Amino acid sequence: MKHKIKLGKVWFLIIVFLIYFFLLLFNLELFLSASKFFFNSLAKIIPAFIFVFMIMTIINYFLTPEKILNFSRKKGIKKWLFMVLSGILSTGPPFLWYPLLTKLKKQGLNPGLIATFLYSKALVISFLPLLIFYFSFKYMIVLYFVLAIAALVQGIIISRVMR
Repeated sequence: MKHKIKLGKVWFLIIVFLIYFFLLLFNLELFLSASKFFFNSLAKIIPAFIFVFMIMTIINYFLTPEKILNFSRKKGIKKWLFMVLSGILSTGPPFLWYPLLTKLKKQGLNPGLIATFLYSKALVISFLPLLIFYFSFKYMIVLYFVLAIAALVQGIIISRVMR
């Protein structure tokens, strides 16, 4: 199955190169326009990708399950904001986090904090470059703020219901 997926990606790349090649041969103006758009888009996205990669590398190095559990025991809003930030900065699909979150729940982690973490995973940091590119930086800030507030509210509701 994995081999088939890789082969599909290769075919897609080959088809894109062929399209560009035929554009070069038959419509130089369109080829130059498409190439210019591609390189301009790449120039806008690359710095954001580098920034996101650096942040994800640093976070993966410093964010450990023990630190999550220790921070979740703090009083007040800090633990909730930490879970929102942890959810945003965590990588991988949510189901890979379930075993760790189950372990943390058994060690006393509040179900509302778990819900906040999982809802915050919708704020995928690796999508930031494309989100900014297609919409705008302002749109991204507003969207992330609203979704972070929603994650907090949902976590608090679940925390109250699960008492």
